[in-house]
Amino acid sequence: MKSLKKCLTALFAGTMVLGMTACGSANTPAPSAAPANSGEQAQTSEEKDYTQGNPVVIKYCTTTADNQPSAHFGFSLRDKLDELTGGRIKVEVYTNSEMGKASELFEGLQLGTIEMTCSSSANLGGFTDAVSLFDLPYLFINGEAANEVIDGEVGDEILAELESSGFHGLGWVTGHTELWRLLTANEEIHVPSDLKGIKLRVMNNQIHETTWNTFGASAIPMAFSELYTALQNHTVDAQENPWGQIQGSKLYEVQKYIIKTQHSFDFSPVLISKVFWDMLTDADREVIQFACDEITDSEREYTDELQRKAEKEAADYGCTIIELTPEEKQQWVELGRSVYSQFADKVGQERIDMCLEVSAKYE
Repeated sequence: MKSLKKCLTALFAGTMVLGMTACGSANTPAPSAAPANSGEQAQTSEEKDYTQGNPVVIKYCTTTADNQPSAHFGFSLRDKLDELTGGRIKVEVYTNSEMGKASELFEGLQLGTIEMTCSSSANLGGFTDAVSLFDLPYLFINGEAANEVIDGEVGDEILAELESSGFHGLGWVTGHTELWRLLTANEEIHVPSDLKGIKLRVMNNQIHETTWNTFGASAIPMAFSELYTALQNHTVDAQENPWGQIQGSKLYEVQKYIIKTQHSFDFSPVLISKVFWDMLTDADREVIQFACDEITDSEREYTDELQRKAEKEAADYGCTIIELTPEEKQQWVELGRSVYSQFADKVGQERIDMCLEVSAKYE
């Protein structure tokens, strides 16, 4: 998503009618701006006064632990909007599935009962096909390729397509280079055939389920909030997630091996309820988007550092970290990409080709 710092223009006082706020209050005057044809430069979002207007409260809800990327983004957004609006726009952050499972949070956004969430794009599979592209395994050779795609035309188009499902996309929580999904298990695994007979927890996502069944596991959809106990009780034997989730919920306590399959780069769209978004004033929509754009780069740096710390914590605890050889990795890549044809109509063959084309530049 292009930064609003480069493209926002001033709001013209007295000429723009602003919508009502989320709580149905009276119209809020537009922030002051230089008059038309004055010869003065339009104000940037940092220079505008967003302290004036009706109070706004945003409930930002995630299923992850406080230190995980999705939750950390919420805390950073809270602080940034507090700074920009003088506390007029307040963000209340709820983590650890306090407000419900991922599916319940998405339903809340559609109904307007909660305002914002951020969850792995894979959790959106039951609500929209727009983000399903990123569920496909081995689209990206590295994080640079993944970010080039998500920050470009494809990422912008996908966020726009979420509107029809009741979500307004504000950006993406991800890493610069390190936010890979990994496999964890209680048995040593190097190649897909090692998964035979293994019960593996997946999100409620058709592409994920098909992918892991293709790899040879028995994929079992399950809510993340149930995962630790399921691993502890051997209801499932394995799971897949980024380092941060493995560390945040201490999954390494109930898994002996962590295998760097790096089968997909994790993207989490930052979503706001379209019902809520449409009720905000233009100025409030502008400052919320601006705040999201402002914290994006530092949040990606935080995410990368979190992954490195999480790997060290798991290794220190006693987990065995398995690095795949190029020959082993190639088996995963070839088998993973074999599922593309089953979902090309759903995600768009042209977009698959664009991702592979970008990746090819980094080989």
